[in-house]
Amino acid sequence: MRTSIPPLPDAGPTAASSPLSVKQAFRFAPTDQGHIDQLLVWAELPIGANVLDLGAGNGCVAARMRARRPDLSFCLVDQDRRALDAAGSTWRTHCADICNIPEPNGSFDALLCCYAMGYVPTADFFREAARVARRGAVVFIVDMVPLDGTLDSLSLFGYAIRGRTNVESHAASAGLKLDFYLEPTDDRSWGEAQFPGYFHILFGEVRPAIWRFTLP
Repeated sequence: MRTSIPPLPDAGPTAASSPLSVKQAFRFAPTDQGHIDQLLVWAELPIGANVLDLGAGNGCVAARMRARRPDLSFCLVDQDRRALDAAGSTWRTHCADICNIPEPNGSFDALLCCYAMGYVPTADFFREAARVARRGAVVFIVDMVPLDGTLDSLSLFGYAIRGRTNVESHAASAGLKLDFYLEPTDDRSWGEAQFPGYFHILFGEVRPAIWRFTLP
């Protein structure tokens, strides 16, 4: 059962003044904050959740989520120390592999992973996610799938794009239950503006995908 969340407030000064941009190829709203707002609607993170952000980079997604949901706390995990340092000192961080997180079993109410799952083996990712998640925790993943739905995986410059069946079978093996899967509509205008003349070359063979799992 999902937990109800409070209504999203108007954009606050924390979000508006953030110098960090959400560097994601696919967008589901015209602005950074609108994009994050939509992710929050789909994620339905529990009230007061302790959230583990896997592959958090400079923390821009966590910062904008917390601007909307000050009840949430975040722990950022990334292997890039410079990115974590850019996030600032207000966050709890681990410079670590997302498949080897220095946290006890059952530590988190929710896990967030935006475009980082493809850097590691899928089975290892979900085993570690299930280990650090509490019973009832949400595992929310924003990633991509191959445009050709028959492909089990596709390499995008060293990043592994896994097919839906691949992802969901490994998640089930780790004990996670699929809440929902969706492929959100993206008009690609933001991505084309960021990668003029190259967006189709980079992302023409993939489409955005979102999973929400829970740990029973």
